[in-house]
Amino acid sequence: MSVPHDGSPEHLREMLLGKSGPYADPRDAIDELDNVHFWLSTCSRELYPHILKSLLTLSNDPDITVATGAVLALDSIPAEFASGQVLFNLIDKPQGLDRKPSGFRRSSLGTLGSQLLRFVARTNSDVSPSNWLKAFELPFIRPDAPAILSLLAFHQPHFVLHVARKYLTHSNTDVLINLPKHWMRIALATQFTPWPSVSSEVLGKAARWMKWDISDWAALERVLRDDYPCLTHPPDTPRNKRWWIIDGDGAEWSLWESVDQEFCIEVLQPGYAYEFRPFPFDHALLEPLRNQGHSAIASQLKQWKSGKR
Repeated sequence: MSVPHDGSPEHLREMLLGKSGPYADPRDAIDELDNVHFWLSTCSRELYPHILKSLLTLSNDPDITVATGAVLALDSIPAEFASGQVLFNLIDKPQGLDRKPSGFRRSSLGTLGSQLLRFVARTNSDVSPSNWLKAFELPFIRPDAPAILSLLAFHQPHFVLHVARKYLTHSNTDVLINLPKHWMRIALATQFTPWPSVSSEVLGKAARWMKWDISDWAALERVLRDDYPCLTHPPDTPRNKRWWIIDGDGAEWSLWESVDQEFCIEVLQPGYAYEFRPFPFDHALLEPLRNQGHSAIASQLKQWKSGKR
């Protein structure tokens, strides 16, 4: 009689090596990950936190096949059981996670650490931007930063806008597509304009497939071509240098950065007409804005919206 599977690292290790069941239907299963997924679908939800801990333990297994399978198996864990602590552990103890995945074809990123961060980015939105930045600066993570930012675009789009120029290029159209709001896509587009035709074609196909509003796509397309003068610099500022948008709140305000790292915030003024006024933005406010969100500059925004400097 088979030993009941308790979700321990030992049992999961045997499953990932194909030495233990339960086994998925062989007509559907591709590899041992399908067996793990099948077993997880039969588990009590109370067991998931224990299983998550076991898989994280196995991510440092000396057998690279086991470690790879454990990290990939995380995708079968429901999002509500994910923990940002995974990221902190990676930052503090990255040893063993700089290895190249092996043994499973489903791995799409360069290292186990990147695959692990992919899981965190897909399932978790409570990790602070400062911790994401620390993770992206790890040498074995940085090459995969665009793929991870593509997933973060759903959960932390403001953070993505802040760091886009550091990690992205014209080829990372998937990040722009995944941003949840039109103004965010416009903002990201301003950071890399003009875009090459091949990137514009990809974005045009996405616009049609995702049924973006026609006027939204027309505006975005103009930015891609660098044919939208009012989106190349804040109002009432010289046009002799390049600016782009790195944050904002739709039509309420936009935060601009220049090529020489000058910052300016453009704020909608009260009244019947859409009138925007630019205000100098203190560089010291940038980090709290990135880490704490818009609440970090709430008092300053209130003052700017009243028209005061």
